[in-house]
Amino acid sequence: MKRVILTTCTCDNRYIDVLKVFLMSMRYHGNKDLIVADLINGNKEMYAGLRRIYPNMEINHIIIPEVTLLKLMHTRPPQMAKKLTEGWDQIMSMDCDVIIRGNIEGIWNNVEPSTIKIMDKGSTKKDNYRFQGGVYLFGVSQVIKDYYNDIMDIIGGEFDFFDGQAALYRVYKNKYSKQITKRNLSKKYNCSRFKKNSLVWHCKHAYLDNEKFQKEFQIYLKEANKYYDQTQ
Repeated sequence: MKRVILTTCTCDNRYIDVLKVFLMSMRYHGNKDLIVADLINGNKEMYAGLRRIYPNMEINHIIIPEVTLLKLMHTRPPQMAKKLTEGWDQIMSMDCDVIIRGNIEGIWNNVEPSTIKIMDKGSTKKDNYRFQGGVYLFGVSQVIKDYYNDIMDIIGGEFDFFDGQAALYRVYKNKYSKQITKRNLSKKYNCSRFKKNSLVWHCKHAYLDNEKFQKEFQIYLKEANKYYDQTQ
């Protein structure tokens, strides 16, 4: 199976450390999947340091003047759309603000062609129902390509770039629920409550300074900087 993990990060003073921790925690626990990263406003020295942390990595260098979260979100749908045409069997989208806390090989299980593996976010309001972002996987097929093309058609129009999860859900429900198999992603692979037995802690930006998250974050950051700061 050819598989790849996609992520995006802005290379400012705060989030470059977030990316280091993601990469170091992947490496520490023996995860070796290819990571393709859209990196915003980085430089060659920075990229070299990141590759020392996690060698199996491809970097797309993107310049966005006066970067905002909305502009950052603009890079994600085209990145996924492009990868769906490149012959991959399985594709995972993963936010960079995560800590990998064990081997995540099991996350790829049961991701057959024409499958989406994702968590439901839910809502008490019917119109606000959506899938949970942060981590999700596609089993690539022509149906999945068509599904994502339809998502691209409404993101930026009916749904803005902050509502990607809502667009994923709406298009699936309205058109593809009988063509695409939806599998529920276990919370242990996308946990924002930082439970001890979870394999992926996702801080969702707002919880980056959470004491429990930061305790593990600093351990991995210290290890990551040993590679990042090497001069050769």
